[in-house]
Amino acid sequence: GYEIDPLRPDAMDKHFAATAGKVLQDVKPWVGKTLKYFHIDSGEIGKPNWTPALRSEFRRRRGYDLAPYLAALAGETVDNREVTARFIEDFDTTLGDLMVENYYGRLAQLSHQHGVGTHPESEGYQKPCEDSLKALGRSDAMMGEYWAREIEPDGYIHQLSSAQLRWHDSIKEASSGAHIYGRPIIQAEAFTVTNEVDWSK
Repeated sequence: GYEIDPLRPDAMDKHFAATAGKVLQDVKPWVGKTLKYFHIDSGEIGKPNWTPALRSEFRRRRGYDLAPYLAALAGETVDNREVTARFIEDFDTTLGDLMVENYYGRLAQLSHQHGVGTHPESEGYQKPCEDSLKALGRSDAMMGEYWAREIEPDGYIHQLSSAQLRWHDSIKEASSGAHIYGRPIIQAEAFTVTNEVDWSK
């Protein structure tokens, strides 16, 4: 597949040109009519943590150089625990800001230039540094996902990772985003777990 660095401002432009741009050319008469949205799926990309401009972006956004504190990212204490924790929070915030602006935000800008909206799944549990509500603010329609409860009312126990079910809150995030940003549509990916689940129960 086509890889994208969600922290780089030019990465979405390249990705858009190679994917959505080609679709737009093929379906010109239907753009904005039948083709109304572009989608980014949940994107289990973990925590991207570097890009060539990250050091300068960090300095611009946080007001200091990250280089003296990089050992904290390897689990070392720099100066003391409080300083280390503050740096890691600043680092994660910077990553999250870049993700929201250069990934979700840039997709929205490019899509809107062509009269198309966006409805990405912006889920913080899969991208730990991302502020999901900020990301949802760049979307035209809110979207999350749900699968199943760990234990159904009839006592049926799903053979799924309990962590995935217990902390899967993207529907609440999407609903909150809809209220905050005044979006009338909330969508959901549903029943897509690949484990052996009998969805008829």
